[in-house]
Amino acid sequence: MGWGGERGREQGSAGGRARPLPERVPSRGRPLASSAAAAAVAAADRPVGRGEPSPPPPPAVAPRGPLPLSMASAGLQLVGYFMALAGLLGSICSSALPQWKQSSYAGDAIITAVGLYEGLWMSCASQSTGQVQCKLHESLLSLDVHIQTSRALMVVSILLGFVGAVVSVIGMKCTKVGDENPVVKSWIAVLGGVFFLLAGLCTMTAVSWYAARVTYEFFNPSTPVNARYEFGPALFVGWSAGSLTMLGGAFLSCSCPKPEERGQQYYRQSQPSTAREPPVKRGDQSV
Repeated sequence: MGWGGERGREQGSAGGRARPLPERVPSRGRPLASSAAAAAVAAADRPVGRGEPSPPPPPAVAPRGPLPLSMASAGLQLVGYFMALAGLLGSICSSALPQWKQSSYAGDAIITAVGLYEGLWMSCASQSTGQVQCKLHESLLSLDVHIQTSRALMVVSILLGFVGAVVSVIGMKCTKVGDENPVVKSWIAVLGGVFFLLAGLCTMTAVSWYAARVTYEFFNPSTPVNARYEFGPALFVGWSAGSLTMLGGAFLSCSCPKPEERGQQYYRQSQPSTAREPPVKRGDQSV
């Protein structure tokens, strides 16, 4: 009976008033890895009052954009442009020089006081006294096929080089000309590089074709010894100019953005928003 009475008294006291809940004690047994982890544990252990907003999340850390890649691409474009521009100037000089071939003194050739030079537009005779006399080619149709073809290729090369120079300036990342979309500018720079590649290819074709013809006439047994010619300085200038133009065009063409990097090009122009929306209250509770 004593046991039953005590049980009844306990049930009566439990029905009269609620037993107080034990307060939450922050866990101190486990070590904290960092201050951020300690703050998270403290926030979890602290009871949130009624109507009190939850603590704001830590500010978002903005990821790094493709700035190093853009800087490298801009430097590559700049180097390629100046190389192609130097090649264009070399093509102009090579086309204007009359020393595409010069008289040869190899073998049994008689060394005279007159040096003969011939180019795409004129032929010259240099005296031992330093006097030079030049004469333009009188008839276009009477010229050899390789001269006419080299003329046309050099003119096309110079025109393509000028177009490539203008287009590349619009598409380079270091300029503010044209569209500000970096992807569009990259494709425009690639187009300028293609123009430079075609210009260098025309220059190399013209110079190599002319050199092949000079070589054939030099080793031809039917060619008189005194009428044989060798390579002139203009051919070497043309080869160097064509190589520079094609190399610069290749550098400009390599500035095309990769597919996974096209969506990150606008990051430098936009600022990340770290503002947090205010809590929406529903009655006396906040969400």
